[in-house]
Formats: sequence, structure tokens, C-alpha cells
Amino acid sequence: MTGNVFMRGEGQLRRSVLALVQRIRPDPMRDRLGDSTAVVAATISANDDLSVSRRVALLPFNTGVVSALIALGSQVLIARWLGEHEYGVFVIVWVTAVIVGGLASIVQQILKNQRFQVSPLRFIPQYIELKRDGLLRGIVIGAPIFGLASATVIASIGAGALWLFGDVLSSYYVMPLFLAAICLPMLALSEIQDGIARAFIWPGLALAPTFILRPVAIIAFMWLALRFGGPASAVTAMWATIAACYLVTCLQALAL
Repeated sequence: MTGNVFMRGEGQLRRSVLALVQRIRPDPMRDRLGDSTAVVAATISANDDLSVSRRVALLPFNTGVVSALIALGSQVLIARWLGEHEYGVFVIVWVTAVIVGGLASIVQQILKNQRFQVSPLRFIPQYIELKRDGLLRGIVIGAPIFGLASATVIASIGAGALWLFGDVLSSYYVMPLFLAAICLPMLALSEIQDGIARAFIWPGLALAPTFILRPVAIIAFMWLALRFGGPASAVTAMWATIAACYLVTCLQALAL
């Protein structure tokens, strides 16, 4: 019954869109535009393989465009808030954390030596098709746990190295790098959850948290910190980044 209601809803959406096109366009263009509109409406709402493939291809492109605009705007704001020196420190530390966070989930390798980000894309569709529920449950639960554990180990080693050899670095890098170590487990977990969501053909859940929600949350937390008297420094920016990473990654985990 639910499926029938869903199918009727899709049909009503396509018919309403086509009816709107037929009312606002002259006859010579109506048929062509109607066909194109039907394809767009099916891509948005239909559940057949072709429409899903189109949607999976279209959504990452649109997400990338929106993400680029958000990234540009957010970096301009952060640079204006922090100033040249503190912004430079923040960028170096944050880029380092993102790179190491992506690599952290491959330190411990399981599942036929496949990376945790990649292995769900290979095995989840296979286990769904074969109805291997136990194996499916294992990869959905196990990959995040092992990736989180390996990232935590790397973060602990990095924090210990900073504590022992921090005097080798310029002093203004030490505290931001300590804070970046706190971000590493969530960055690794986010990478793995992206792979799991893509394997289930949920591109919005895979991409939106990392490329849209997280940078917006960083800006929001940083604005709040500065608004309530926090110093305009790389340390403040990293605390805002920690809050954004944990909030967005946990929400993504709950959604999954």
C-alpha cells in the first residue's frame, strides 16, 4: 500500500509539472519542453534504475558547486575575522588535519585489504544482492569502529609527539595542532560514513554533511565564539572546527 501511494505521488508530481509547462508555453515548444520536463521530474522523484543513476550523478555536481561557493565565502569571512597571520596558521593546521584524517582510517586494514572508505562501495551492494545480512551488518558497524579506533591511535601518537617535541615548532602552531588531533577521529569517521552512504545510493547523506553542513557549522560556531568575546585566533577557529566536526559527524551517524 505504501508503494502504491508513493507511485501515485510521483505520477501526480510529473502530471502537475507537465500541466504547468503546457499552460505557459506556446504550442511549437510545448511538446519538446514537455518531454524535457518529464525527464527532469522523473530524475527528481522516480525510483527506477535510470532515474536513480541520473540523480546520483546530478546531486554530487550540484553539491560541488554549492560547496565551492560556501568554501569561498567562508574562507573570506575567516580571513577577515582572524587577520593574515592567524588565518595562515589555521589554514595550515586544518589542511594537515583533513589530510591525516583521511589517511587515518587506512592504518588498520580489513576486508581484503580494502580501504575503509572504499570497501563499503564494493561489499555493501554485494551483500544486499546476496541477502547476507550478517556480513552487511558487520561492515556497516565494523568499518566505522575500526576506522575510529585507528584514527584515535594516530591522534594520540601525534599529541604525544607534540608534547615531547613541541619546542621544535613555532609556539603558535602547537596548541592548534593539539586541537587538530581532537578532530582526527571525527574526520576519519566522516570519510567512512561517506562511503557507506554512497554504497546505499544516498548521495545527499554522503556529501552534504562534509561539503555543506560542516563549513557552515564552522562559520556559525566561530561567529558565536567571537560574538561572545573569544579571541580572534587560530585556537578559537580550531575550537569552532572541533564543535562543527563532532556535531555534523554525529548527526550523519544518526541519520545512517
